[in-house]
Amino acid sequence: MEKLKSLPKVKNNRDNYLEKMSRRTFLKNTAVLGATLALSPKELLAQQKGELSDDANIKEIANFIVYYRESVDYAKLWDNEVPVLFLGERHDVISDKNELIKNLPNFRKNGMTHLAMEMLRESYQGIIDGYINGEIDRGEVLKIFKKGWNKGLGIPEKYMEIIDVAKSNGVRILAIDLYTKSSNYFTSDFFRKRNANWARIAKLILKKNKRARILFYCGQSHSGYNKVDDTANEILESVGIESKVVEFAGGKIAKGNAYFFTDKIAKAAQSVKLSGEKFSLRINSDDDVRGSDHIIHLPQIEM
Repeated sequence: MEKLKSLPKVKNNRDNYLEKMSRRTFLKNTAVLGATLALSPKELLAQQKGELSDDANIKEIANFIVYYRESVDYAKLWDNEVPVLFLGERHDVISDKNELIKNLPNFRKNGMTHLAMEMLRESYQGIIDGYINGEIDRGEVLKIFKKGWNKGLGIPEKYMEIIDVAKSNGVRILAIDLYTKSSNYFTSDFFRKRNANWARIAKLILKKNKRARILFYCGQSHSGYNKVDDTANEILESVGIESKVVEFAGGKIAKGNAYFFTDKIAKAAQSVKLSGEKFSLRINSDDDVRGSDHIIHLPQIEM
């Protein structure tokens, strides 16, 4: 137990903290204490605030997960004073979509009015509205995902399920993306235009309805802070519209998948035998460059 004394304090008193833990959690945590190494000065400062630096290494992340992981509460992650939430998914990871599907009713209860989807080109808004109003067949919407988006096994159907759950809960669905058949689609300039278009749509909605709350469901590269390209949340911030950014990690992922910092989160969770847990991590708000405000680790299931 001497090693416990040398590690950073978690709450007011580590002994009291351990006494409150269940025996199962205690055994799980103490089993990995020997692998915890000293933190860098930057990471130590961040963890003293209960936050994780976006450039932390896997061992530093593992230490943070053991002592500072939190239960997932979307109402706290997206409080009522913030009109926009960016929820960053991995396009080929089904677990991310299941998490949104499961929580859409609660998002609605907490005031969400609009679901903006990267997977829908703005030109498809009429088709989406027609489906919501009962004028267009469900199969027409499913074709959009099967022909123009990720064709991975079960992926189009999951996007369609998101549409159905949003519809049944009275959430307005927004088709927001720009598209071009030319190779410009893959350039940084067009990437910025896409993000700017999303921000434009959000600005128009919030101008018409100051009580609107918009959830953007999109790839993780479209949001974050001080990245190479202008992100959609930063464009909104430049016009005075506040937002929060949450990204997914873990979940049902294929071997070899790598998604920036979130991939390190998954590996760190494995190293401390917490890959099967769902939890939230707060990202250091003092980091100039960071992918999100919070990362939600979903229970890992290897494909």
